[in-house]
Amino acid sequence: MSRITNISLTDSGFGYATAPTITISLPGGDSASATAVASLNLEGTQVLSISLTDSGYYYTNTPTVTIDLPTTAIQSAAATVNLDSATAPLPLSISSLSLSNAGSYYQIEPEVILNFTQSPPTTWENSEAKYGTYSYKLNQNYNDSDYTNFSNKDSAGADVKYDHILEFWVKTPSDTLVGDILKFPQVNDTSGEKNQIEINGQNLVYKWSEASGVSGSSIQSSGDQLTPEDWHFVQIIRDFDGAAVDVKMYIDGAVADYVDNRPTNIDNLIQSTVRFINDSSVNGVMFDAIRLNQNDSPIFGPDNIPDSDRNPYNLILSDSNENYLGFELLTPAVLATIANNVVSNFTITNKGNYLSGVTATFDSPTGGPSDFRATALATVDSGSGGRISSIAVTDSGDFYLTTPNVTIDSATGTAADYRATAIATLTDSGAISSITITDSGGGYVTAPTVTISKPAGTNVKKGDTATQTLSSGVTINSEIVKYSDSDGILYLAHVGASDGKYHTYVSGRDITFGRFSDLDPITYTRKVLSVTEDNTLSNNEQNDEFGSIADDFLDFTEDNPFGEPS
Repeated sequence: MSRITNISLTDSGFGYATAPTITISLPGGDSASATAVASLNLEGTQVLSISLTDSGYYYTNTPTVTIDLPTTAIQSAAATVNLDSATAPLPLSISSLSLSNAGSYYQIEPEVILNFTQSPPTTWENSEAKYGTYSYKLNQNYNDSDYTNFSNKDSAGADVKYDHILEFWVKTPSDTLVGDILKFPQVNDTSGEKNQIEINGQNLVYKWSEASGVSGSSIQSSGDQLTPEDWHFVQIIRDFDGAAVDVKMYIDGAVADYVDNRPTNIDNLIQSTVRFINDSSVNGVMFDAIRLNQNDSPIFGPDNIPDSDRNPYNLILSDSNENYLGFELLTPAVLATIANNVVSNFTITNKGNYLSGVTATFDSPTGGPSDFRATALATVDSGSGGRISSIAVTDSGDFYLTTPNVTIDSATGTAADYRATAIATLTDSGAISSITITDSGGGYVTAPTVTISKPAGTNVKKGDTATQTLSSGVTINSEIVKYSDSDGILYLAHVGASDGKYHTYVSGRDITFGRFSDLDPITYTRKVLSVTEDNTLSNNEQNDEFGSIADDFLDFTEDNPFGEPS
């Protein structure tokens, strides 16, 4: 039943001067505290829902729902660092990370700390670099070096044979040297013999081939344009005017040599590989900041020579450093990404180079079980006696290994907090006309008992006074012969009025009766419903006898039956 919906009046009673008290018995719910169980998601890590096993009774306030802490241990993430092979474009750089432990309780992305050793090639010189720390120095004691991080493809994937620049810094020793210093192996010239740069004393020679692999032409500086022990900026430029190709060599922004109107079947300038020739004939030549600028890349032309204080090529490049050699040790860097509060992925922001023995450690998680405890909110239905109607999960939490226990606060109320209440309405005669429910209560499992207080009895005695004021203002007074509480009938005699005339009591107006004593006034007021005059003579009254006697002694045929006056 739960709530009281209506109260049926079975006896209206009588004699109520004021509305009686209505008392409804307490609800009969016999359970006080609610219980519930949790359900986890398919992964078994988060609280999906909470089901009530007992709704309880008599909750006057929303109780706190407490879910056990997650049981996963606090763990830092772990991963294995994978390196490129020695033949990759950037030898021994980071290629990927393999996650071995995703960790737990991560509220923010952890820092990835890389521990590594780094060894530059023996051909890198750290005493005379143009930029940064290292430069490449040709040395007869070492094998030739191939760097394959160059591409002859533009951004659309097409071959680029012209409208591009090969530029680098070069420093020559004071010795007079003659020999190959750079080679560019091509498809039709795998050795690079037909595509190369040579040194001839203090001058440079650039050779190229046609697309067929046949040796092409060459251009060279003259007049000892290279100053020994000084750095010089060299640019090999191929321009295409729509019909033919011009090949130019600039040294420090000045034209060293050029050839116009070359056939358009000229071969690629670089196809993947730049080869450094370590030979006694060129021992001591140094290089720095080598770059291939293609037609869709920013080009440093001959009028925009980098100065000695500015590296134009940005040594700290993040990916493959394609089309650039800076001869610098790049520090690897990795960012971790989290999802569902565990490490899920990595972004390699700098692959680094010449790495060995790389390991990764992760910051400890900033959270713990208390930060990932699931939470829920109960809803109380007061209409059903303070029962909990539902429990909604407000935070699913995380890192649960087993289904947690759910605890609900005990009810703070009692059955009295959910007792229904009602008030009575009286008729003019002092009977109950209706009972109105003011609070439906809750928690009723059976129909409650409704108790109505008794009417207050009157203390009216024979001889007390009754008075009524008529609409005219005339007051009627009489003596009380009898008053019956059970039926509300007032018996009156010796009726008189304030104007000395005869009047009767009238219905529909109040009558006040009782003792009007100044010392102990006890009066009651009721509305008169009806007035009945009772003139019936009692059986022992002697009026008939008095009539018979009068007939015997009084002769009404006489002029004066009562006698003649003297």
